[in-house]
Amino acid sequence: MAENIDVSDIIPAPPERVYAAWLDPKEHAKMTGGGATDEGDGRFTAWDGYISGRTVSSVPHTKIVQAWRTTEFPEDVPDSVLTITFEPVDAHSTKVTLRHENIPEGQGDAYEQGWHEHYFAPMAAYFGSPMEQVREVSERITHAVEEVTEQFEAATEDAMKAVDKARSNARKQAVKAVKAVKKVQKKASAQFKAVGKKMKALVTRKKKPAPKKAKVKVTKAAPKKKAKATKKKKR
Repeated sequence: MAENIDVSDIIPAPPERVYAAWLDPKEHAKMTGGGATDEGDGRFTAWDGYISGRTVSSVPHTKIVQAWRTTEFPEDVPDSVLTITFEPVDAHSTKVTLRHENIPEGQGDAYEQGWHEHYFAPMAAYFGSPMEQVREVSERITHAVEEVTEQFEAATEDAMKAVDKARSNARKQAVKAVKAVKKVQKKASAQFKAVGKKMKALVTRKKKPAPKKAKVKVTKAAPKKKAKATKKKKR
C-alpha cells in the first residue's frame, strides 16, 4: 500500500529565491550538496542520479508539482507525486512544505528523514550563509536600481513626449499665426492698393479743357488814298 507524508521547514530566503534554486540544476546542487541535471522537457535528476523525475506543473514562486522517484523504487511501481509549496513568512524567509504522495510501501519514514537531512538542513545552511546574505543584498540593490532606472526612463520618455507634443503644438500655432499674418498683410495690401489708386486718381485727375476762343479775323484797313489836292495852285 502506497504511503503519503508531509514535511515542512523555514528557509531563510524569500519564496522567489528558493523556488528558482529548486528548478535550476546548478543552484539545486549548491543548496543540497548533491549533483543535479536538467534533462530537458521538464525531466531532471538530483543527488547524483539517486533522484529522477519530471516537473509536471508549476506556479512561479508558489508551487511545483513533480513526478518523483529514486533508485530504491521497485521498477514496477509508478512515480510518486511531490508537491512543493512556497509560503512567505516575512521578507527574508519562506515556509517550504513537501506533500509527498504515492511512496512505495515501507519507504515513507526513510524519505521523511531524508527530506530533513538532505534538503532542509543543507538548504538552511546555504541560504543562511554570509555569502548568500551578501548576494541577496546585492540582488535587492540591483533590483532597486533597475526599478529606479525603469521609472527614470519612463519619466524621461513621458517628458520627451510632452516636449514633442509642445513643439508640435507650437509649430501648429506658429503656422496658424503666419497664415493669419499673411492674410492680414494680403488684406492690408489690397486696401493700400485701393487707397493708392484713389490717391493717384485725385492727383492725376485731368482737368476739363478750357473752351477754345474763337479766332477773330483781323482785317487791315485799306491804306487811305492821298487826298487829291483841292487847292489850286496859286496862280
